[in-house]
Amino acid sequence: MPPRKAKGKAGGKPIKPPKRPAPQSSSSDEDDGEMTLIKGMIQRLEALERAKALPSDMGAGPSGKGGRTRTRGAARTQLIDSLSVRLKAMEERLSGPSDVPVVVLDEAAIPGALQQEESSAAVEMSAVAQPVGQVSGTGARGYAGPGGHAGSPMEAWRVAAWQAIDASLAPSTRVSYRAKVGAFSMFRRQEGLVEAWPVPVEHVMQFLVSLFRAGKAVSTMGGYVSALAFEAQVQGVQDTTGDPRVKRMLEGWARQQPRGPDKRRPLTLDVVAALIRHLPVCCSSPWEATLMKAASLVYFFGAFRPSEVLPRGRHSPVGRCLQFGDLSFEGRGVTLLLRSSKTDQKGKGQVIRLHAASDPGMCPVMALWQYVAGGPKASGCLFVHERGDPLTQYQLWAVLRKAMACAGVSDLGFSLHSFRIGAATTASGLGLEARDVQRIGWWKSDAFLRYVR
Repeated sequence: MPPRKAKGKAGGKPIKPPKRPAPQSSSSDEDDGEMTLIKGMIQRLEALERAKALPSDMGAGPSGKGGRTRTRGAARTQLIDSLSVRLKAMEERLSGPSDVPVVVLDEAAIPGALQQEESSAAVEMSAVAQPVGQVSGTGARGYAGPGGHAGSPMEAWRVAAWQAIDASLAPSTRVSYRAKVGAFSMFRRQEGLVEAWPVPVEHVMQFLVSLFRAGKAVSTMGGYVSALAFEAQVQGVQDTTGDPRVKRMLEGWARQQPRGPDKRRPLTLDVVAALIRHLPVCCSSPWEATLMKAASLVYFFGAFRPSEVLPRGRHSPVGRCLQFGDLSFEGRGVTLLLRSSKTDQKGKGQVIRLHAASDPGMCPVMALWQYVAGGPKASGCLFVHERGDPLTQYQLWAVLRKAMACAGVSDLGFSLHSFRIGAATTASGLGLEARDVQRIGWWKSDAFLRYVR
């Protein structure tokens, strides 16, 4: 019997096509709406993170073992929920103090001061192991542009407020505080303590004990306490570092470890003169010798601190150093405007006047005249190399150490701060009264006595 033909070919009923799956309940318009919502939330989150300088984790994927395959709709829903929770936490974090006395932060909501200086914190607390599972940086698919909310009045005033609070500290103090708060955060994670603000007093006490066992000086531990106190003020929560127990702990350790004598040696007038004579053979060119001589004499006769004249290194900020526009010649003297200093954090300014010396080879005014006449300068740092880049503390001290070797002077115990110590020692040795010595280094108390050797 021949095989039977299909009904469709024999003129019977046509074969029905298989049923297609039912369309998804969410239309393309709804998908676009969800993606727009997600993008907007990401942009809001990144703006909040920029306001607190928190690293973004938008490029980070889920951790742990992978589960079952999820649909795109479910993934978007979970992403929206996750972003909503984090946004709520960060907005509450930026909005100031809340009614809840203790705020527990998860890894993603750690304050910016704890996250920004993670590497510096590791240096400060080398005894604490580097924690794992850090929040990763922004991925290649992160949205760099600010969202529409960034221009809203609420977000604008928050950003401005945080910038003002951040600017209340000197740059070096701000970096130091961030490193110390980061070290405290690492310690709490290492010890399994809750990341809670206000900080429980017991956490502060336990942290100080660990610093003491690590051999930290009492003054160093006081710096950590100051950093935690400032962080509490920034967050608008109670400052628990003022607890009497914390104060008594530091006082007890101070009694056990009295401050030893200051072993730094002064660069007195005769030592400076010996170094100046050997600069020409220690420098690569006459310009460099003139530069080093002018900087050294300004350090000595102005009794400057190292950071007030030169930047520390090539990548250090230069705004707080002496600028070319701060120099002016007036008759037989010279005037320098010190815009800010260790004792003038608000930048009121201090006018320093240097007078001509009887010895032309040791005259700071003559040295500055020769230096300025060597090449035109209009702005930037006062002391720069011939090619225009600023002279740094490291470079000056390297040349002075060579000059010490040529002069047969041991560099043990000397540093750039020895110029300030030497100025006070020399002035006191010449028989000047206390108020005159104070005027030389603009000391406002008897603190200058610690500099006299």
